[in-house]
Amino acid sequence: NKLSAQVHRKRKQDALNTAREEVEECDAVISKLRVRLDDTRAKIALLQSTMDAIKLRFGDHAVQHILQQFNQQVGGSLYDTNIPIVRSVTSDSDNNSSSFLPSSDEESLGYVKEEALS
Repeated sequence: NKLSAQVHRKRKQDALNTAREEVEECDAVISKLRVRLDDTRAKIALLQSTMDAIKLRFGDHAVQHILQQFNQQVGGSLYDTNIPIVRSVTSDSDNNSSSFLPSSDEESLGYVKEEALS
């Protein structure tokens, strides 16, 4: 009976150690994904700023024309020219308004989480 209890404690400790290792690995993945998310948000902000400058200089019509030409050249609709261009990029938690961007880090990374698991 004493030996059985000792084996049980050993298995329990091994399971706990395995779970801790998995948590550490998940934390590392989350950390890397957050860095990627921050980088992506910075790129979006830069692109949005550039788009706003172009619109100020040349007008909405010129921007829409350029986007339509681009879509024709690539043979698809990578950008829907009927969607209004957003003025600033913020999360919903920053301004409590809705936008076409996901409202949380988890939603933003939804497709990435699936990739990381496979």
